[in-house]
Amino acid sequence: MIPVSSIVCMVICAAVSAAVPVAAVVFFSKRARMNLSAIFLGLIMYVIFDSFLLNAFDAILMQQFSGDIYSFIYSTGTGYTLYYGFIHALFYSVGFYVAARMTMRDDTGYGGGVALGLGCGGANLIMSKAWPMLTNVIAANQINKNGVDSFIADNTADGIFSMKEALATLTDTPAVNFLIAGYDGILLFLVLVSLGVIIHLAATHRCSFSFIYLGMALFLVYQIFPAMYSVGLIGSVIIYEFLNTSVAAGIVVTTYYFTKKYGENPMRY
Repeated sequence: MIPVSSIVCMVICAAVSAAVPVAAVVFFSKRARMNLSAIFLGLIMYVIFDSFLLNAFDAILMQQFSGDIYSFIYSTGTGYTLYYGFIHALFYSVGFYVAARMTMRDDTGYGGGVALGLGCGGANLIMSKAWPMLTNVIAANQINKNGVDSFIADNTADGIFSMKEALATLTDTPAVNFLIAGYDGILLFLVLVSLGVIIHLAATHRCSFSFIYLGMALFLVYQIFPAMYSVGLIGSVIIYEFLNTSVAAGIVVTTYYFTKKYGENPMRY
């Protein structure tokens, strides 16, 4: 049986993760000039650069290159942390740059970067948190209603193993962890919006082009702590959430400062 508390927390996580991007679009649309097409472009950018290109790069690196590279990355927590942070910072920064260049025909000031960030961050939050949590809620209700045996009876032999893993996750994960997952997703959403703004300011030459590297560095730092926590280099969830929140807040404040300073500058292209 899946605890009712876990189901309630998953419902809250799914609902909030779906509501936050919508609320953010409404909020920012009243404060910055944005095109809905730029939001959609940010969504497409997420699908292409994260779900496809980043995963493809990781698979090629692991399958085609020497075992020494694989060993360096996965044999130590430090190697994995650096690799995880770097490839995410690289692909997201390049993705935002390409998307920002595509929006330059219709200049909307810094609002173009906000829109790209909302599209990318919203897609990430919905696809990685809201949708999985919703499917977990459906699965948990089926398990509690019909039993475990009935739930996995229709699966193939290959699917039964993954189903049992998912079942173990639902039964063994403390209810509060589902809320924490939603909170982490919201933090990443805010960071992606910030990254979209910084890269857009640099791509449109409202500020120095070197701000692209600033965006990469900030996102790399943010990605390091989740990687460290996942491999056990950070053992306390309280310390992890404190670091994660502090870095995310610092990135948002930094972005706000640079937006106030450069956001109204004319595009120099």
